Amino acid sequence: MTGLDKILSQIQEEAKISAAKIIAEADKKAEGIIKEAEIETAKQAEKIQAQSEAAVQDYISRSESAADLYQKRLALATKQEIINGVIQQAYDKIMSAGDSEYFDLIVKMVAKYAQAQEGEIIFNKKDRTRLPSNFESQIQKNAGQKGGSIKIAQQTANIDGGFVLVYGGVEENCSFKALFDSAKETLQDKVHELLFN
Repeated sequence: MTGLDKILSQIQEEAKISAAKIIAEADKKAEGIIKEAEIETAKQAEKIQAQSEAAVQDYISRSESAADLYQKRLALATKQEIINGVIQQAYDKIMSAGDSEYFDLIVKMVAKYAQAQEGEIIFNKKDRTRLPSNFESQIQKNAGQKGGSIKIAQQTANIDGGFVLVYGGVEENCSFKALFDSAKETLQDKVHELLFN
């Protein structure tokens, strides 16, 4: 081997050793990069899994809240329906009462709403034709206890039942519908208290 061949051979040998070192360092760096990527991937996977679990939990929580709210609204609507039904039954009972019971109630109402002056009481057509014989004396007695007097009007009113009192041109609607409507909230509260407390 000539001197030049030896030099070339030595350069090649050094190049191989240098290349092997470079490859080994590159492999080492690649392994480090892969390990870092695996660690980062695992962290990201944990983060994504935690976010997914949190999102699922949030969805479940919101669904439970919505279901609970729906259930409460349904219960409230059912209670309201029951309360309105009881009030309607009370109204229907008054409207379908026999003459004696019906006009006894009217007499009590006149005692409550009569004023200390002269007035008239107006009924609907049906009630006007079925007034008991002693009815006028009963309401006169009640009105007299308040310092007033009431006479039964000849005209009739377009009301469901009950009466209209007229004092000096001012009418007070004491029809059952008007009384139930004006006391609706109070009646609802009382029925709610009786049924659900």
